[in-house]
Amino acid sequence: MLSRLESIFCRRKKKESMKKPIESFTFKRLGKEYLPELMDLQNEVFATLPDESLLRKNTVETFQPCFLPPSVVLGAFYDGVLVGVGILLYPDEEEDLSLQAVDLPENAVCANLKLTLVKPSFFGNGLQINLLNRLEDFAKEMGTDFLCATVSPLNVYSLTNLSAVGYQKNTTVKKYGGLERLLMVKKL
Repeated sequence: MLSRLESIFCRRKKKESMKKPIESFTFKRLGKEYLPELMDLQNEVFATLPDESLLRKNTVETFQPCFLPPSVVLGAFYDGVLVGVGILLYPDEEEDLSLQAVDLPENAVCANLKLTLVKPSFFGNGLQINLLNRLEDFAKEMGTDFLCATVSPLNVYSLTNLSAVGYQKNTTVKKYGGLERLLMVKKL
């Protein structure tokens, strides 16, 4: 049974969805010049959340390292407008989720699936899963062994999509001021 929060989120998603075939989207790696559009997209997503604790709101400074190779910021465009973004981060030790994971091999090459955002009017087009799969391809090219991601246990859509592409719950961690997050891991 859906909680009240999930039910509101579900109704909002159905109401605003703009269904398009995946072929009508273009995907490209983004540079720092897209930071203003990324911030606008994040703000639009947060404006529609029933509870802001479902996601972490990033600052321009938080996004800066994401644009440095080998990390990847991947954008999804519809008619030239940024409608989705996914970020694969090869983190410093402070941000390395693999250090909190249970039972990962000591010398494994790990990366963080930092974030996926989809413009609310484009929910239901499979963009999150498409971005996840494309970021995984980048990770494989880099010789990455494991991908790690954190997700709110209440963010049923992201949790469902991560599970659908093969991420499994590894442990529970406290992040972003003590919020509970599931640490999800995928072996490549």
